[in-house]
Amino acid sequence: MPTDLQNSISAKRYLIYKEKAEEYVPNSGKEQEALCEDLYIFNMEICSSLYIALNMLEVCYRNSLAKTLSKIINTWTVYDSSQPSPFKNNLFYTNFLNTKGQNIFRECLISYTHEKSQMLTSSTVEDYLISNLSFGFWVHCLNATYLNFWTNNFTVIFPNLDKYITHQNIKTKMFHALNIRNDVMHHSCLLNHNLQNEYDNIINLIRYISPKAKKIVSGKGNFRKTLESDPRKKLSPIKEKSKSNYILSASNDTLEKILTDAENKKSDYIITLKSGKPDKLYDLKSLISTLYKNITMSDNDSFIIDNKNFISEMNNAKGIKFDFINENTKIKSVNKKYRILVTHDSQNNITGLYFRE
Repeated sequence: MPTDLQNSISAKRYLIYKEKAEEYVPNSGKEQEALCEDLYIFNMEICSSLYIALNMLEVCYRNSLAKTLSKIINTWTVYDSSQPSPFKNNLFYTNFLNTKGQNIFRECLISYTHEKSQMLTSSTVEDYLISNLSFGFWVHCLNATYLNFWTNNFTVIFPNLDKYITHQNIKTKMFHALNIRNDVMHHSCLLNHNLQNEYDNIINLIRYISPKAKKIVSGKGNFRKTLESDPRKKLSPIKEKSKSNYILSASNDTLEKILTDAENKKSDYIITLKSGKPDKLYDLKSLISTLYKNITMSDNDSFIIDNKNFISEMNNAKGIKFDFINENTKIKSVNKKYRILVTHDSQNNITGLYFRE
């Protein structure tokens, strides 16, 4: 049955957070649902905490680039709608941008022209272009090769670079920041990212342009405090929970194999696999409840148990030391050589499965 959160945000989006929750709480239930909700809220909070730094990076970078463009290509804002080729004299448009960039630039200018109902000049359009062209547009300008623009102006636009940083380094870092920015703005899940590294990358890019802007952002943001509230910090992935004291079981493993592995490894846990990934975590001691309820598990679970075949499978399992005893047997009379104890009632219905420490 869909949860309240699933109904609210769509099954597809909910599944992303459910899969993350399963790494810590493998079995479905209220605990897993609560973790899904906590992870979803945390993701919103971390997106919000990144917004200030992303905002500063976008504004600093586009202004630094536009300022340099105005000096190097002073016709970069020229658009004469009265001419058959309005961008004929705009070297930025004709030589600097690729086809996709030209389309974006042209639509932006034409939209503003229609809005103002006048021919635009550089003095009326520059501020509009800087603020209305997307961050993606400005980042893709890093690919331009016109007049060796970046070779000659790289350190002008990024005046505070570390010595080892190259144009290619900046391209990689900026495109990475762009991807994070788009994920934040589209409310995507960031839980698979190294969030501290993402934040540090954004902060460093700001510093390369303006150390003062970096100082402002570092002093005002709440990223680090938000990062510490990650609900996963209070939990451990299932592989860490059981450490070396667990066995991995495929969905088609027989009970004989599972119990043999459990006995050989002195395991306290069974981790079942689904599509090669951890699916569910079973505490062997808690299997008493499964057996007591006589549950037949699904194909995705580790094994199928019913009262008819359990005893025979146990008897056929080589190397397994177990004792099949009446549930009313006094514990003192049980042979201590057996690690696994199976209890039954007067009709030989299984009522419990116990594993010695």
